[in-house]
This record gives sequence, C-alpha cells and structure tokens, in this order.
Amino acid sequence: MKLRKDNDWGLVWVPLTKTFHFVNRKTGAKENVTVEENAYELRAKSEAYGLEDLSLPTPEQTRVALEAALESGRENAVAQLLTFNTEVV
Repeated sequence: MKLRKDNDWGLVWVPLTKTFHFVNRKTGAKENVTVEENAYELRAKSEAYGLEDLSLPTPEQTRVALEAALESGRENAVAQLLTFNTEVV
C-alpha cells in the first residue's frame, strides 16, 4: 500500500444514493468510489445480506470502497469503513 502525503482525504457515505465518495477536507475535491445502482437491486442485495438498516452499504460496496482506499493509499478511509459495521465480501 502506497501512503499519500496529502492525507486530507476522507470517505463519505451518502445514504440517499447509497454511494461512497472520497472528499478532500482542504480543497473540497470529490472522487466517486462506488457507482450508483438501481434502487430495487440495492434493496434486494441489502435484504439478501440481512441488512435491517437499508441506509448502510452492502458488503460489496464496502469491499469496493476498501479496495479503492488501499490502492490509493488513503488509510484514513480504511479506518472509516470499520465504523459501518458491515461485512466485506
């Protein structure tokens, strides 16, 4: 894992669109991490994983965000992912 010198990036989960974004706290720059999916498909995936709170990311979305954080060296985002308390597949 390559660590970034500008460790001002954080991870933001948007429950309304069920997407993750990296956001730079200093510049406000934003990078998409996950692609928006069809609401019906997301609901079905959430229910299949037994998620009672449909505003949480699915394990697949968490995995994609974790991979993106590790590949880009944004270790702050890795710690943030742990707060969502979801599995990673």
